Amino acid sequence: MKFENISRKFKNFTPNKINQAQHHICGYWVTVNGAYVDKAEIVAANGNDRVGPMTPIEIIIISIFSNHKYLNKKYLFRHFFPLLCIINYHSYCQNLIPNPSFEEYWDSKIEDAKTRPQFEYQTYISRLYSWKANSWQVFYYNIKHFHKNQESQDNFYTCEPICYNIPDGNACIKFLYEWNSPQNDKNIKRSSQSYGMTAYLTCKLKEELTIGKTYEISMFVYLPNHEFLDPKFRTHIGFTLTLEEPNQIINSMLSVPYFFSDTIELDKWFRITKRIKATCNLKYLTIGMFESMFFPSQTPTQYHNTNSSYPKYYVENLSIIEIKDSTYDNKSEIIDFCKYKEKISLKNNSSNEIKIRFTTNDTSIQIKYQNQIDSLLKTINLGSNVIIIEGNADVIGTKESNLQLSYNRAIAIKNYIKKFQLKYKILCFGNGEPINSKIATIKVVNQIEAGYLYKHLTHESLTVMSKNEANNLCIELLNSISSHELFYLYHDSLFMSRQENKTILNGKLATIFNNSRWPQLRIIDSLYAVDQIIRSGTFLSNISQTISSKFRLNYPEQLADYDKRISSELFKVISPTKFPKIKDIGMYNLHKLMTLLIHSPDINKVTPFLELIYNNCMIGEANWLDYATLKDKYLVNCSKDQMYGTQYSIDKNTNEMILKSADKIDSINLNRKSIGLNPILTINTGIYLKQK
Repeated sequence: MKFENISRKFKNFTPNKINQAQHHICGYWVTVNGAYVDKAEIVAANGNDRVGPMTPIEIIIISIFSNHKYLNKKYLFRHFFPLLCIINYHSYCQNLIPNPSFEEYWDSKIEDAKTRPQFEYQTYISRLYSWKANSWQVFYYNIKHFHKNQESQDNFYTCEPICYNIPDGNACIKFLYEWNSPQNDKNIKRSSQSYGMTAYLTCKLKEELTIGKTYEISMFVYLPNHEFLDPKFRTHIGFTLTLEEPNQIINSMLSVPYFFSDTIELDKWFRITKRIKATCNLKYLTIGMFESMFFPSQTPTQYHNTNSSYPKYYVENLSIIEIKDSTYDNKSEIIDFCKYKEKISLKNNSSNEIKIRFTTNDTSIQIKYQNQIDSLLKTINLGSNVIIIEGNADVIGTKESNLQLSYNRAIAIKNYIKKFQLKYKILCFGNGEPINSKIATIKVVNQIEAGYLYKHLTHESLTVMSKNEANNLCIELLNSISSHELFYLYHDSLFMSRQENKTILNGKLATIFNNSRWPQLRIIDSLYAVDQIIRSGTFLSNISQTISSKFRLNYPEQLADYDKRISSELFKVISPTKFPKIKDIGMYNLHKLMTLLIHSPDINKVTPFLELIYNNCMIGEANWLDYATLKDKYLVNCSKDQMYGTQYSIDKNTNEMILKSADKIDSINLNRKSIGLNPILTINTGIYLKQK
């Protein structure tokens, strides 16, 4: 609508109409108390007045129209009023969270209390505008408007001292937490087995997040120290974003695929700030203390029965603001997010090591080395560590005798360590290669490397171990690698040549995949292992060097034949009606399935999956890069230009990998931006294939 047309709505205004809150400005109704309210929202509120602080722009508007008789109306509406509308739009559209500081509320009494949950009118949370609570453990405080009214009520509902130290404004939200055993409290109705009880607030954003745009999200949290404060509180308070309103259960805790948090400092207002790049059109924001596999604990924690003794925290001043590339430097801090985020656990392979020297053809430990062992085991923090003992042989003697001697030295050290009555794993190995040092090495490590275990399971040292020790070593190896890596061992002829290894591995696979939510996952993992074997020629983790020869490529031309065979097996277990989402098998497992689809040469069978996977990406149940790669591979196989720039060809002159459809780089980057992928800056990769 043109500004001139808007101005006609003010032609017959009078001061009396101003006081009656009949101003229609830029799509809002402006009340005399300064709150901006959508007309439809006023009707929906059944006459309740929405109250909030006047912003500077609203004060200007009220002042202008209160004194409009002194102003030139034509000049006002054609010049000054459009400027105000632009400023007003700018002011309200930056932060996508409605009522972000909890200043706006319904002032009149709730008359329909009988139809509302009891907690809503007891905790004043029903008066909070734009936010929805799911349980009673959340309270609304507004010191400017509520304090006088609360003085005559129960002390628990009066404004607390922290309310006078709010970073911005006059209002905040208080959350309570209570530990509770689901089995013990028969008076509380709940369908969840969570051991915690708390509440959450959810709001619908003013507008959904745009795919590919980056947003900064922040909230202020005050976590007071408490007699029964669980340290994990500090890392489980935060927020999550969703496509749909979360299904929340009263007197329980909310478990979500991923929530954003920080390590909160106690007894001060702490700002949690995260930056995300939206990979789907997120619409809802939920704040609170979230459940995880580590929290809450199932160990009973004794809290007092009175409400005042519950651990609590406060939240205030939230924001979601779009940020441009020029406003931040460290892009590694930006998280691509829709529903899921892959959690990466860092492996700590720190070690403590000592060397024990032996005399020729001897296994006894000298006193000075006993003292070194004592010191090592007393001073280190064992935790979940593993003790590795590897004996070495003498220069003289046969290979077989030296192998046995080296193993016996390791066993001697193990027997000495037993006096400490440690409950940790001790692995002993013998090295049959003669070296002129006559030593044995003791290492205490946090995690043993899979390659080290594999070497001894396929080495001559296995011959001097007992069957039980060798089996334990095999179990250690299988526990140290991921489920999909198990299939590399499954296709390893040397590893599988030992019958016990084969039995243990098959048992491990059955345990993992028999309980899988998607029965076909075992077949997908096996096919993916073969797919990677024929492309890399070895175990990706460099464990196995003896992959079965039936998968080795003699010529690169054989790759297409393998892809065709794998594709044939793949389409026996998947179809457009039997295709999993991330929630079914996890992000990484879905990536493996997508890799097999991408490598499939069967265009006709791939086609039905394209729209399905695109729609899954839109709801956060598939990865955009996987979709882009599949779409591009499909287009290239159809002799068409790719859309997203994931496919490369080999320059015949330089053997360098270069971008296909390089002349379409501008449109490619526009397409990438539309699904949240970063732009391609150059068509050259700097990667060259070796000359034959």
